[in-house]
Amino acid sequence: MLTLHTGETFKVTGSGAQPGIREKKLDTFHFHDDTVAGKDHYRIAHKSGLVEVLTKQAGTYPVYLPTEVYSPSGHKIELGYGPQTGYLESISYRDSDDQTQHLLKVAYTTSSVTIDVHPNADPSEQPRARYLLEMFNRELRKITLPTPDRANWRIEYGTVHGLTCVTKLHTPSGAVEQITYGDNRDPGHVLPTNGERVALPRVTTHVVNPGAGQPPVKTTYTYLYTDPQSGQTFDRNFVGYNSGITWSNDGQDNLFKAQSTYKYGSTAHSWGLNDENKEVELRTVERVYNRFHLMEAETTRQAGHVQSMVLEYHGDVADPIDNQLGNFQMPKRSTQSWALPAEPNKLRSEVSETVYNTLGNLIKEVLPNGQQVVSEFYPAQGDDGCPADPQLFERSLKHKTVVPAPQGDKPAPTLRTGYRYRELATVGGEAKTWLVQEQITLCEVVADVEQQPLQITCIEPVDAVTDLLRHGRPQNQTLNINGHVTKQTFDYQKELVEGEPALVTVQTIEGFDHGRNDDDTELPRNTLKVITLKDSILIGEPLLTRDDADIEIAYTYDALNRTTSETVSPNEPEYTASRHYEYSLVGSDGQQAWQTITDVKGVSTRSLIDGLNRLVLEKRHDADAEDRLKQETFRVRYEAHYDALGQLREETDHDWFGDEQFPLRTQYVYDNWGERCCEIGPDGVQHHTQTDPIGTAESGNLPIQTSWSESKDGTLTQGKTVSYLNLFEQPDVVQRFDRQDKVLSKHQYFYDGLGRTVREIDARNAVISNAYDAFGRLVDHTLADRSVVHRDYAPHSSADLPVKIAVNGTVLGEQTFDGLDRMTVSITGGRKRVMFYEKGQSKASKVRTPANREIEYDYTLKLTDQPEVRRVLPLPGQSQKAAVEEKYTYDRKNARLTYCGEPGQELTRDYFSTGELKLETRTIGSESWSMTYGASLQGRALTYQDVLGQTQHYKYDTAGRLEKTWLGGVSTTFSYDELGNLKSYKTCDGVEGEDEAACEQWLLTELEYDDLGREKLRRFTFPDSVQELTQEYSALDQITRRVLSEGGETLREEKYDYDLRGRLEGYTCAGPLAPQDPCGKTIREQQFVFDRIDNITWVYTAFDGAGGKQESNEATYLFENEADPAQLTGIENTHADYPVPVTLKYDPDGNMISDEQGRSLSYDPLGRLASVKLLDGTGAGYGYDALDRLASQDS
Repeated sequence: MLTLHTGETFKVTGSGAQPGIREKKLDTFHFHDDTVAGKDHYRIAHKSGLVEVLTKQAGTYPVYLPTEVYSPSGHKIELGYGPQTGYLESISYRDSDDQTQHLLKVAYTTSSVTIDVHPNADPSEQPRARYLLEMFNRELRKITLPTPDRANWRIEYGTVHGLTCVTKLHTPSGAVEQITYGDNRDPGHVLPTNGERVALPRVTTHVVNPGAGQPPVKTTYTYLYTDPQSGQTFDRNFVGYNSGITWSNDGQDNLFKAQSTYKYGSTAHSWGLNDENKEVELRTVERVYNRFHLMEAETTRQAGHVQSMVLEYHGDVADPIDNQLGNFQMPKRSTQSWALPAEPNKLRSEVSETVYNTLGNLIKEVLPNGQQVVSEFYPAQGDDGCPADPQLFERSLKHKTVVPAPQGDKPAPTLRTGYRYRELATVGGEAKTWLVQEQITLCEVVADVEQQPLQITCIEPVDAVTDLLRHGRPQNQTLNINGHVTKQTFDYQKELVEGEPALVTVQTIEGFDHGRNDDDTELPRNTLKVITLKDSILIGEPLLTRDDADIEIAYTYDALNRTTSETVSPNEPEYTASRHYEYSLVGSDGQQAWQTITDVKGVSTRSLIDGLNRLVLEKRHDADAEDRLKQETFRVRYEAHYDALGQLREETDHDWFGDEQFPLRTQYVYDNWGERCCEIGPDGVQHHTQTDPIGTAESGNLPIQTSWSESKDGTLTQGKTVSYLNLFEQPDVVQRFDRQDKVLSKHQYFYDGLGRTVREIDARNAVISNAYDAFGRLVDHTLADRSVVHRDYAPHSSADLPVKIAVNGTVLGEQTFDGLDRMTVSITGGRKRVMFYEKGQSKASKVRTPANREIEYDYTLKLTDQPEVRRVLPLPGQSQKAAVEEKYTYDRKNARLTYCGEPGQELTRDYFSTGELKLETRTIGSESWSMTYGASLQGRALTYQDVLGQTQHYKYDTAGRLEKTWLGGVSTTFSYDELGNLKSYKTCDGVEGEDEAACEQWLLTELEYDDLGREKLRRFTFPDSVQELTQEYSALDQITRRVLSEGGETLREEKYDYDLRGRLEGYTCAGPLAPQDPCGKTIREQQFVFDRIDNITWVYTAFDGAGGKQESNEATYLFENEADPAQLTGIENTHADYPVPVTLKYDPDGNMISDEQGRSLSYDPLGRLASVKLLDGTGAGYGYDALDRLASQDS
């Protein structure tokens, strides 16, 4: 008998150097009997590349066990066994220094087994991890983990049918699993005639109690098979009971001898409590298997809803095992169905197909949406692009082709990825060579002909068989796109990191343009980037990472390989910041597992989990409390509750206003397909999203998703949005309905064969379309008026790096990227902005504006990627005093901005532990002004004190919505409707605090909404009058009509018309409160004309002239700068009351310096408005802080 590490067991039925195995059909391993060649061992070569050498071990019966295990490269581990017992005692390997290193040591006593993982990892000779297995009467009773809390698995047993079976399991996460056999006199798995025992035990009830207040998950099992044709029920099982066969204990599968029609099955029944606290069956899952143990069907039933999966295989179950081909157990077709048996017409199915060749390789996959993935493999004997396979497996992928679905609205590219391999010598083992990839090519396939490659990746490995550390790893790698080559080199070393052996990988990336002269500096470009990774040789996890900016992050782990700390800049105390993790598992009844994260400021958050590893409770230190004892108190901030099916049913966010707890509960409802269908918020509003996986004839028998909101009592609903989905699970049609189910809008989407949106028809039948390149990037976006927005991309990359954008051939902007994908040039309207970078850095160290002003940035990237200094350099000929320098300081732990300033003004900030702003102080000269903020534990604003010392307060309702805010004698109170929309807000003046009874100056604003949740009415109630503003909308949610009225009289009626691109093209207004334009004319009508790039080129305005006579003006907007087609250069009017032709002027940076009123404007080098000068010589100056916020104004 041959037992593999995969768990498979085979009877070896042949003999010779490669003995036959009758039941081994799939070519997943090759079994070699090397004893025929005089060697006392067997050898198993797996298709995965693993090779095992088995030698004879001590014991009553001859057993050959793995003593050497080789990787494809020939690296090996050795397994050692006790000379008397034959038990595994050690696993070791020879390292790159030719020293023996133990991975595992096992020690045995009569009552325990000790497993030491990396037994010599610590210089003190202590193992990295020690597991203790406690035995009693050869039964494993406890597994103690290598944790300080001595967490463990505890196992209890019982005797069933004469066999010892697990009856209870306690897990380290806190779950208790109860396993019961033989409920309701279940006979177990009865064996056929001549079986060596009457029956095998089988589980009839499995209960998982997750603890932590969560309900148990109970599943019962029955093992009957019901024939779908006759309806008869049979007691059958996987050992062939009631099959008519005679049991044969020859090591081969007896069921293979059963009749081809033999099937067996099992049904899992899930249980839970109903609203009356009675146990009821919630769901069943029935599975049916054929005589080859292949699952043919899985059917899930819940409350009259049936989901099923029917599987077909390459083999014919009627053929005997000896006639089956190698792929007979591989699935060929999978049919997933949804049905409502009570409604016979409610049925839908999706079919997926997979084709495997007789060697078990997947060569074709057809998805339900019609997409195909076709693969071809090199023959085992080799071919052009791949030498012969060392173990003669067919496993090297030649190419993979992604074929778009045929039903796409527009053609999509067929993309093929091809692979080439080379031989490399192994460092040991039977095989002398192994295969490594040397080239990966991506190309488009047209009419089954490969086009020019889109990109080629070439890989050169380290070829040094004597160097166990480096051999076979990538040494050089190039990526060639459009002839632009990006290079990567790798170097490998071994070093100790905090006493732990580490593999150090130095990766150097060289951009395609490295060393080329830069057009702007005329100096060679430096597009090198170096990344250093230090990975633990023992556990494979990163110990330290370092990028080219010398930003380091160090990691530590515990004995279970869980992260215990993450430290930024570990070797530079000034910038060192650490996040720590602490864990606790369960070692005895009544405990609960948790994890605590302590952030860089020392604030801890504890997450408690249940026995199924689900987050059920989260607490956080109230680090901002004034009392130190309270700062170390954990405040609950999150709770979760699950149902008996494992579905999240309720979660509660807890906020804290000082000592006041503020819970906000959200509930979830699930449909009988097992999908979440409703969310009930803290305000009780129900937000429904129901998915019908079957659909209707109208939907083409495809899924329909319907969403709407509903009041707590269900009496008020919004209109519904219905999405008709396709097999890409994307909407084909989205319709919106009012409450009477009348269609309000319809939006259609069309896709190509890869599921990308290529066309849309909106609710006004306007059509837009998209075209993509082979990398899936948007190239052409055709708007509703057939204008085309075209994008070109950086030729050296497949990333989204646009280098040009144009509309109908008119270029609007250009960009240039270097070999590290950094933007180096940006040209907008002919204005060129240049970015300069330090070696390897991703943030620009200097920017040259179109006006040739240079701005430098200094960074401390170990702390943040935001600048510490921003410096505007003086112009040539100016003294250094003309430079403007702004400085920024950041918290050395969490990198939040704490200070910024420039000569004459400063800004300082302090924060709450949540990151919310706590204090901001602005200093100009010798004067300071401060603003303070109060916030809840979850960051809700509670108070705000302005620079005058006035405090604004905020109050929230039980649903977490703002209920009231007040500042001195001014207050505003908010109320909400049954659907959670803002219903009204009342502003009062003259009453201090919360008492509004004496308020005489007030304004009540009430809002009403239409069926789609759009504001349709706003009512303004003053102490002595009421005004109403009504709004109407188009199918695209554009305002089409707005009426302001008072006491039944219309004050202003406005109408809006839009063009196909959604731009306002017509406006009319009637009523005494019609708006006035900048020239003081009361507008009655306006018409707008746009060009292809959204410039307004012409405006017609009709207005009331003298004596009530209607007059008009036509304004023509000029865009005469050929370099910048979007820059307004002039305005011409036809009416005498409007300005004479206006000429607008701009500085080299594109800032307007002369406006339509003849004012002169100036800007600082950062593009901020510095001054405005009027025609009469008066003006105003403006000052800014280092955050570019307006800080001062003088006039």
